[in-house]
Amino acid sequence: MNAGRFTRAVAAGLLSLQLAGCYGYAATREPPVPGESLRARLTPRGTAWMVENVGRSRETVDGTFVRAQNDALVFATWRTDLPGARQFRTSIDTLHIPQQHVAVLEQRRLSVGKTALLVAGITGVVVLAFSELGGIGGSGEGGQGGGVFFTAPLQLPLTR
Repeated sequence: MNAGRFTRAVAAGLLSLQLAGCYGYAATREPPVPGESLRARLTPRGTAWMVENVGRSRETVDGTFVRAQNDALVFATWRTDLPGARQFRTSIDTLHIPQQHVAVLEQRRLSVGKTALLVAGITGVVVLAFSELGGIGGSGEGGQGGGVFFTAPLQLPLTR
């Protein structure tokens, strides 16, 4: 793999990681739309209901909103269980959560500020790494090469 292709692969990987990590949930008063990623924050009685009916103690339920019924909200949730670390089981659960057990619904939203800070930080690290490894700059032949874009001394402690 040549350096350009490797660089693009690393950049794409870092971009996907940072975009995946910059989402958060914010309370919403809007009626939910089917297919929307939501989190239902449960009341204390809702947490007890989860234990009794699903067998899992949860204060929140993350999933895709399916529909509202007369007295319940229907969610499709993805779960992964590792019981005793011996078995791996995945499934999609459809939960009918009574509306009186839902304290608030929260929408999944992109955090623009966190995303911008993360992109700036990753960009700075990549520029510094390329600068230190000779990936950016002139030919190193004195005045004959191109101008150096960025230089900074890098000293790493090598003691344990």
